[in-house]
Amino acid sequence: EFDYSERVQLITLLFATTVFGFAAGDDLFLVPDTAQGILQTDHHGAIHTSFREEAPMSEFVSRMKKEGFSLPDDGVPDAT
Repeated sequence: EFDYSERVQLITLLFATTVFGFAAGDDLFLVPDTAQGILQTDHHGAIHTSFREEAPMSEFVSRMKKEGFSLPDDGVPDAT
């Protein structure tokens, strides 16, 4: 569990598992206290998200696109 004051350490952990993870055991799941969504880093260098409701998912997609991280147009890059 991470406190807001430990966000730098959390970002470092997310970065390390995304860049250096190479097996399914290296995948990391991040669940906020609200449990309204899940963020997963995986061993393919992708980041997955799931949300309980459509509104926060749409907001997340919009904000990621605004920052230059659009969803792929041709489906999932690696379905594994």
